[in-house]
Amino acid sequence: VYFLRSDLGQEIRALVSHLTTVGVKSFGVAATDDDYGRNAVRLLEGELKAHQARLLGRAHMSLQGDGPDRAAQELLRSRPQAVLVLADTLAVAQFVKRYRAVDPGAFLCAPSQVNVRTLISIVGPQTARGLIVTQVVPDPHAILPVTREHVKLMGIYTDEPVSQATLEVFLAAKALVQ
Repeated sequence: VYFLRSDLGQEIRALVSHLTTVGVKSFGVAATDDDYGRNAVRLLEGELKAHQARLLGRAHMSLQGDGPDRAAQELLRSRPQAVLVLADTLAVAQFVKRYRAVDPGAFLCAPSQVNVRTLISIVGPQTARGLIVTQVVPDPHAILPVTREHVKLMGIYTDEPVSQATLEVFLAAKALVQ
């Protein structure tokens, strides 16, 4: 069984393509200081070059202590139009809280690994407003036969809230069974 989903490179490609289409030409990136983060920055640099956009700021973000705060302050100096935050949900939430406070108009973007419901519960709906999060499945509350089935079964068999992550796993399990 092969479970297929878009990878980080495809998500970054979609974000850069969308943002450059609406006129964004300067970017910043906050990424974890590990293999994931270094690979993500490399992928972003390639996409920006392909779209003739510039990387104005880069911050490697430690997940401990004041890492997200330092990353936000570092990127603020370069004033990019859009910032990609490439980390897990908690680090993205901490970064978003700090960056929104000092630059409320910037496009802030995160990959699909971020749990949107958790992020909103941490930062609040007002701070999360306008945050772009790539998704590899439709909105789990969309009026589609598969999403209705997912919501129904989640209500019967689990007390976990419906999310993009639960829908993604549901689709994989459904494909496996079929």
